[in-house]
Amino acid sequence: MLPTPSNGSPWHAVASGWSVDSIFTARSALPVNVVTGQPAFNVSNALRPDVVNDASVYVDDPALPGGRGFNRAAFTTVPMDANRNPLRQGTLSRNALRGFAMSQMDLAVQREVRVSRATVQLRLEAFNVFNRATFAQPTNAITSSLFGQPTRTLASGLGAGGVAGGGLNPLYQVGGPRSIQLAVKAQF
Repeated sequence: MLPTPSNGSPWHAVASGWSVDSIFTARSALPVNVVTGQPAFNVSNALRPDVVNDASVYVDDPALPGGRGFNRAAFTTVPMDANRNPLRQGTLSRNALRGFAMSQMDLAVQREVRVSRATVQLRLEAFNVFNRATFAQPTNAITSSLFGQPTRTLASGLGAGGVAGGGLNPLYQVGGPRSIQLAVKAQF
């Protein structure tokens, strides 16, 4: 509850019963496992690429979502034998690169008003108050035309929700656009 003027003040009726709640959520960037996108032994495409010496693995580009991505020129595929099977894993270590950090502020303002024997609670909740864009992990296969770029927001990157979609419902997750909801609750 917020502080209120004394009971004899003319502002007491207007300023009493208010409260403010906030949640700040933050995390560092998660690791990304870059892969070649080539099948290894016709089973998996979890083959890591080689790193090109003296090439920066990140590229700053304001045209990319988040302003940063992975530099395709910093990676090459590994040597293959005559059957198109890899001779070895690449020189890039597992989970060597990082995606995007996340931070979000949620805010709620509420007021409780006494109406005869009932209490009515009026509540306004705002999620991602500053409408800060947060992106999911960048595309990790170097054979993809979207390599190193995020293709969706963090909220939708956490899953489609429901039984068929798996994951978490994007409507209620961090990393989505600003959303506001109003609530009225009566207690007898």
